[in-house]
Amino acid sequence: MDIKYYGIFIFLSVSVAGLIFFAPFTNGSLNDELSTEKIGLNPRIFDENMVFSGDFSGNFEIYKYNIYSALKSKVSNNAGNQINPAINGDYIVWMDDRNGNWDIYKYYIPGNIESRVTYDPSNQINPAIDGDYIVWMDDRNGNWDIYRYSIPNNFEKRITSDPSNQINPAISEDFIIWVDDRNGKYEIFRYDMRSDFEFKISI
Repeated sequence: MDIKYYGIFIFLSVSVAGLIFFAPFTNGSLNDELSTEKIGLNPRIFDENMVFSGDFSGNFEIYKYNIYSALKSKVSNNAGNQINPAINGDYIVWMDDRNGNWDIYKYYIPGNIESRVTYDPSNQINPAIDGDYIVWMDDRNGNWDIYRYSIPNNFEKRITSDPSNQINPAISEDFIIWVDDRNGKYEIFRYDMRSDFEFKISI
């Protein structure tokens, strides 16, 4: 990973399988705990809980910060890098390189329980979560596909099978959306989990 400076904007660049992903991050203060030497990035929020990836000791870990109590707690504790967190309900998810590739991990907030979601030796990155489902982009098939994981059922499902690239998923209730280049340009596709049907969104 590298830190890149572009004018007033600062980015963390992550090279995965020959592609470089840029994640904007802040370089400021959070209750006077972040400084120019301590980096916080990718903040996400659900209700009163904010999560972010922070480099306070030489690698990026996931932290949770309560807006009301101003209490900051460390979620992950590993020598690898944990970045791009997302939070919804009782769960935090992120991408993690502790195993030599990028995997998805989840954290159950009430029980303080961390668990691994993906085990494939390829790369799983950019997770999103809503309710009982986690989605991410996955290169195990030689291109980027979208996968979904059911937390209650501990079940993983491939959502896209087109040989082009499907990237940057988001999920809300019964719908998953992503960016797709199957037609030679970047377009937005939607998947309905109720009908198991995907289609292009005309914009």
